[in-house]
Amino acid sequence: MAAFSSKFNHACKFEGWRHQSIKPSPLRHCTVRAVTDVGSGLRLKHLGGQEELQLLFSECYSESCCYLGGDFISLRPGNTVVDVGANIGLFSLFASKKVESTGCVIGVEPFPEAAQAARENVESHLMWCSENEQNFKACKPLIINAAAGDSSLPSVELTAYSRAVGWSTLVPDDEEVLQNMRSYLEGLLSQPQDSGNSSSSTGTQGPASSSLQSMPDSVMIKLGRTLRGTALLRPISRLLEEVVVRTMLASKRLVNVPQVTLSGVIQEHGLERIDLLKVDVERAELQVLGGIMDQDWPRIRQVSLEVHNVDKRVEHLCKVLRSRGFSSTMAQQDARMAGTNLWMVYAKR
Repeated sequence: MAAFSSKFNHACKFEGWRHQSIKPSPLRHCTVRAVTDVGSGLRLKHLGGQEELQLLFSECYSESCCYLGGDFISLRPGNTVVDVGANIGLFSLFASKKVESTGCVIGVEPFPEAAQAARENVESHLMWCSENEQNFKACKPLIINAAAGDSSLPSVELTAYSRAVGWSTLVPDDEEVLQNMRSYLEGLLSQPQDSGNSSSSTGTQGPASSSLQSMPDSVMIKLGRTLRGTALLRPISRLLEEVVVRTMLASKRLVNVPQVTLSGVIQEHGLERIDLLKVDVERAELQVLGGIMDQDWPRIRQVSLEVHNVDKRVEHLCKVLRSRGFSSTMAQQDARMAGTNLWMVYAKR
């Protein structure tokens, strides 16, 4: 799960940087904001604040990455990875290092500015890998600016949030987001200040969920905890949380984006196999899987899905994956996501 916890510190405007190869979206206040060094000289472009980037980086670019399910998912040199819901490309970069120069990584991201940042980050990462003292041999991910769906329509309508880019989706549900944020913040603000990196309920460690990846900044967390610590002030804390989340939700716009199916991607790029299909698309996971034709399912060796567990969707998707020949499935919810409907589902043959 990689983006619920950093999407909360976007009360700022974005300014600055565009790329001519991607048409500007109607979200004119949501362009790439800055370049930040995330460590060891790797400089990445991003859409939010530095704290958000650090959360995303630690979530996606690490051996404890939630998309790997501990050691359930494996990647090795020469593998092929398709990253659906690539955001600014951090998991694609991590995968490119795992599969090395003999592998292949394709990222699919519908939000134009995020895809734009991902492409720039690919170039920065390649240069960093070549200059790093460990001489990492990463492949160069291909970033496709499109939504992955289940129909042949050339374009679809994306609901995008300028103050919470990671919530952008083909299947908007503001009330679900609000409820998940309430549950997440309730747990976050009630924790001791040094417990932000607790282990999950199943032993997997790392940041919480990409769907929550807009966590309040440290000042707001401290303020919230102070208010929660005084009985008379708790209603003020809850009101503040509600106002901030609703402000983020009010920043939504509709953006017309190109659409592809996964079978279309397989055919266009001549993929004989997909060693890992990673999907994180904010409630549109069924549409993504619906774009895989019967003859293409056997090509897929492993799957990692963020799932919004509405109407027993986790159970349903596990059954779907088993029916497609995956012999082993696993569903996990991070302990910090307790009370939300955010889960990870993994499958392998």
